[in-house]
Amino acid sequence: RGTNGEKKIIKDADGNVIEEIVTKEPVPGNTVMLSIDLSIQSVASESLQTVIKDLQSQKINATTGSVVAINVNSGEVIASANCPTYTLDEYQNNYTALVSDPANPLFDRAFNGTYPPGSTFKPGIAAIGLTTGKITGDETIYCKQEYTYYSDMTFRCLGYHGSTTVVEALSVSCNYFFFETGRRIGINVMNSYCQLMGLGVRTGVELPESAGTLAGPAYTNSINASWYPGDTLQAAIGQSYNLFTPLQLATYTATIANGGTRYNSHLLYQVKSHDLSETIVDNTSY
Repeated sequence: RGTNGEKKIIKDADGNVIEEIVTKEPVPGNTVMLSIDLSIQSVASESLQTVIKDLQSQKINATTGSVVAINVNSGEVIASANCPTYTLDEYQNNYTALVSDPANPLFDRAFNGTYPPGSTFKPGIAAIGLTTGKITGDETIYCKQEYTYYSDMTFRCLGYHGSTTVVEALSVSCNYFFFETGRRIGINVMNSYCQLMGLGVRTGVELPESAGTLAGPAYTNSINASWYPGDTLQAAIGQSYNLFTPLQLATYTATIANGGTRYNSHLLYQVKSHDLSETIVDNTSY
C-alpha cells in the first residue's frame, strides 16, 4: 500500500477555497503480480462448476468444492478455485447475503478447508515404503481381502486382488497392500515423511492457511485419546484423523511428481513499483 498525502486548504469568510497547499506528497502503492494463470484459473473454475452440476444431476448432494493446481517445479499456485464463489460486485453490494448463505461462499476451501485424503494418500505411502526399504518395486503382497495381522481386529479391502506389486496396488487402490505397507513403516516414520512431502504442515503460501491434521499419537494425545496399532492401518489408506487442505494435497502430489523436492507454495510472483519501472520483490527464480 501507498501512503496518503496531505494538503492545507485556505478558505475565505464565505467558504470559498482561495488556496490549496500540498504539505505532504502522496506515495503510490506498489503493483502486486500473482502466479495465477488466468486461462488455467478459468478452466479450473468452470470445470469445478460443471462437475458439481453433473453430480447434482445424479441426485448426489454436492454443493461445494475446490481445485488447486501448482507448478511442480516451483510451487507457484497457478489456479485456485472454490465453489460456491462470488464476484467483487456481490461482495460490495450483497455482503449480508453472502455471509448468511449456508454454503459459505466466503470460506476459502482451497487453503483453509480440511478434508480426509482417502486413497490420494496411497502414492505417498508407496513412496515412503520404497524409500525406507519396507517394500520393493518387484515385491508382491497377497491381498485376500480381509487383513488379519492383528488377531483381535479385521480390516477389509474393497476387492480381492491376490498377489499384488506396488504399481498394481496403486492401479486398483488395494487397501490390503497399504495396510501391510503402513504397518511395516510405522506411524512415526510415516508421519515424518508425510511432513517432508507437505502434509500436516503449512505450505508457506502468503495467505492464511490451515496446517491440517496428521493422524498419529501426537494428535490423539492432544484430544485425550489413545493411538492403537489398527489406527496406523487406517491412517495408511488416508483415513483415521487425517485431514488436509486441497493446497496441501497439491503440494504433496507435486513433491512426488518432481522426484522429491518440496517447494514452498506461493502466490506472490512479483512486486513492482506503481509505474512498473522497478522490481521490489522477485519470486520468478524459484
